[in-house]
Amino acid sequence: MSLKRWSATFIAVVTFSFVSFSFVAIGQATAQESRFTKLRGWSDASGKFKRQAKMLSATTAEVVLETDAGDNLSIPLKVLSTADQEFVQSYLDKSFDDLKQRSRETIFASELLKAFSEYESSGHMTESQQSFVESRIAELNDHADEIVFLDGYLPVADLPEKKKQTKAMVDAWINGTSTNRLEKRQTMLRDAIKADPTSMEAAIILALFHEIKSNDARAAQRCLDSAIKRSSPYLKVGTETDKANLLVAMNNLAVSYVTSQNIAKAKRVWGEAFELSSGQLPQPSIQNISKTNRMMGDINSGLKANSSLQKSFVEFSEQVGAVQFSSDDSKAAKKRRKTSAGWQMMCPLDCEGNVRSDLEILLANTTLQELSGTVFYDRTCLQCRGAAFLRCPNKSCREGKVKKQIVGKKTMKTTDGGIHDMGVGVIRVDIIVCPVCKGEDKVDCHCCEDGAQD
Repeated sequence: MSLKRWSATFIAVVTFSFVSFSFVAIGQATAQESRFTKLRGWSDASGKFKRQAKMLSATTAEVVLETDAGDNLSIPLKVLSTADQEFVQSYLDKSFDDLKQRSRETIFASELLKAFSEYESSGHMTESQQSFVESRIAELNDHADEIVFLDGYLPVADLPEKKKQTKAMVDAWINGTSTNRLEKRQTMLRDAIKADPTSMEAAIILALFHEIKSNDARAAQRCLDSAIKRSSPYLKVGTETDKANLLVAMNNLAVSYVTSQNIAKAKRVWGEAFELSSGQLPQPSIQNISKTNRMMGDINSGLKANSSLQKSFVEFSEQVGAVQFSSDDSKAAKKRRKTSAGWQMMCPLDCEGNVRSDLEILLANTTLQELSGTVFYDRTCLQCRGAAFLRCPNKSCREGKVKKQIVGKKTMKTTDGGIHDMGVGVIRVDIIVCPVCKGEDKVDCHCCEDGAQD
C-alpha cells in the first residue's frame, strides 16, 4: 500500500499507552512528554510526504499521528525519515525510563507486575528490552504478595522482624568500644540503610556522625538525601515512628543545607516536610526556620541570601507558623532569641535507652556542639566557622606583614661630586607589621563571641 493511500485513510485512534500506563497520569504531563505530543513536522525518507501533526501513540512498528487538519494517520515506522525515527525512538526510550523509575518508586510487587505487564503489551518494548522485561515479570509473579526491597522481596508480615534486625545493627554500632572503632565500623550502618529503607535510624545516626564528629557536611547531606528518597515510598507500610523519623532526617538535612549556605535547598526540604506532616512540623524544625529567617535579616550573621529568596523564605516561615524575629536589641529581645538559639539537630525518635544515651555521649564530645535533652544545639558562627577569628581583611597582608613604601626626594651623586635632584619617588620598601591585624594575620570575628552566635 502506498504512502498516499495511508495519508488518505482515516483510522480510528486506538486507546494507547498515554492512557494505559498507570504511571503516566492524565493532566500531569511533564515537559518531556509534551515535547512528544506537540505539533511538529513529519516526513518520509524521500521527503515527498510532509505533514504537520501530533503524535498520538507509537510502537516499535508504527506511529499514529493527528494532522493539523484533524485527520488520523497510521504510518509504519520504517518508512519515516531518519530524524522522525530517532524522535519516535527517543519516545520509546523515555517510556522505558518511566518504567524503570516506576520500579524504583513502587513498593508492592503486585503493582509493579501490572506496570511491567502493561509495558509488555503496549508495543513499546524493543528486542533489547524484551529479555529484561520478561525476566522481571517472571520474578514478580513469584513474589506478587510481597513488598519490593533493595536486596529482594519481603512479606509485609515479616517487616516488624526486619526492623528489629536493623535496630540491632544500630545498637551494635553505637555500643562499640571506642570512637576510632566506630569510625572504622560505619559499614555496619551503611548495610542497615541498604537492607531496610523503611527505618531511618541508621541513616540519621550516620549523618549525625558525619556532620558533628567528622565535620563533613557533604557526606551527611548525601547520606540523608539518598535515604529520604529511598524511604519515602515505604510510608505506606511504615509506622508512625517511621514517619516521625523521616521528618527528623528532613530537618537535619535542611539544617545542613543552611549551614552550608544553600538556603534554597533547605527551604525545599522543609517545604516537603511541611506537606508530609500535614502542616505540623516538629518544633525543632519550626525553630530552625525561625533562626534562618532572623539570620537572613541580620547583615552580621554571615548567612547571605538574595532579596527574592529572602522574601520567599519569609512567606514560607509565616506559612509554617515560624516566629519572625525582629532586630530589636533590647534585653528582652536578646533573651527571647537566646531561648531559640542554635541549630537543632534531632536524634532518631526510636533510639531508646542505652542506645540514645550512648549516641548523645559520643556526639557530645566535640567543641562545636552543645547538648540539651534529645536535641543538639549548634551555635557555631557561620562567618568564622567557630574559629572566633577571620583572616586579615588587608589584602596586602602576608602572615601579619605588609610592604611599606618610603617616599621622599630621590637624588643622584654625579661624577664631579655634585648632587642631582631626581624628584619625589619611592626611596625604599620596608616590611612592617600590618596595622590592621597587628601582626597576627587574623582579626576577631565581628559576628560572634568565641565562635558562637546568639
